[in-house]
Formats: sequence, C-alpha cells, structure tokens
Amino acid sequence: MHRILPSAVLLFCIAPLLFPIAPLPVLAQEVGMHFTVARTNLSESDDETDPAIRIGGGVSFDFPFTDNAGFRTGIFYARKGMLLGDELPVSGGTYFDYIEVPALLRIGIPVEGGARPYFLLGPAIAINVGCSIEVGTGGTSISRSCDDIDVPTRRLDLGLMGGAGIALTSQGGVSLKLDALYNPGLRAVADDGGEKHRVITGQVGIAFPIG
Repeated sequence: MHRILPSAVLLFCIAPLLFPIAPLPVLAQEVGMHFTVARTNLSESDDETDPAIRIGGGVSFDFPFTDNAGFRTGIFYARKGMLLGDELPVSGGTYFDYIEVPALLRIGIPVEGGARPYFLLGPAIAINVGCSIEVGTGGTSISRSCDDIDVPTRRLDLGLMGGAGIALTSQGGVSLKLDALYNPGLRAVADDGGEKHRVITGQVGIAFPIG
C-alpha cells in the first residue's frame, strides 16, 4: 500500500502534462473502462486481521443531467476480504469476489478548461460470485470455498459509495478519469450478522463519448 499511494499521487500530478486536455462537449454520454486497486477489510477487524490489497476492474456508463450533474452506473468485478494478522501463527485470509453495480450521483465542480473535478455518492449493490478461506503455515497453504466448509455468507451485499475524482479530456473527447472511493458495507457479510465490508478503492479509467 505504501508503494501504491506515491505512484497514484505522481500519476495525478503529471497526467495533465501527458494527456492534453480540452473542454468536453456539454451533455456528452460516456462509456468507460476502469482498473481498480482496493484496500479492503471487515468492520470489526482487530489486531488479528490486516487489510488486503485486491485488484479488479469494470465498465462504467455516465449520463449527464446538466453541465455539472449526472448519473454514473456500471458493472465492476469487485474483490474484497481481509488477511490474517502477523501476530497469528498462521497466514492466509478470507477473500470475496463480487459483481458490483453502483448507482452514483455525480456532482461536478464548475471550472474552466477540460479538467473537471467531481464528487460521487450513491448505493452499490453486489452479488457474491466467489468466497474462499485460505490458511497457510510452514510453507503449506490450504484454500477452501466458503460453501465447502459451510460458512454462511450472503449472496447479496449493499454499500454506500462516496468519493471524488477528476476527468482530463483530450481534443477528441476521450477522458482519463482518476477516482478515489470509500464504500462502507451496510449489510453483514454472514447470514448470522456481524462484520461488514470496508473498502477504499482507487480507480484509473479511460472514457469515450457515445452521444
């Protein structure tokens, strides 16, 4: 994580120099492709657990209402979970894979030029398509699916996603988008209640006008 953050800051600083920007046509709809890096843990984590860094991605669709407001949705492969802490005699963790659909209100900050900052806020619904528990010790690792060992995980997850981003638009209307999002789970991971997901996600995407 300490290596990822400096790289993200550097990219944010030099992107305007590497990616010539120009004003985006008003009310242009967009489709985007995104690469995501998530720092993910569970709500009741303690010294026995550590955050996991997981890679994902997806496709977004932006629909403007006005010059500075719109709606963003999409389909993302969102990977969540946590690691066992270093204090434990074994390594491993619990890993969840979801197909996630956000429904986000986008509020732009009026500025001149093609660099457009904005805020995002809204619910995110996710369907669990995979869950596994991994435990390793002495160079040996064992991984089992949650279904195989009867861990009562829920198939549907619900979160409240919020954050900020910036779009840098080229002369042809193609945009480079950098987003930082926080998604606290609103629904317990297991059927019997308890822990919820806590996810901080950085996104880098390229969006193309479609209307």
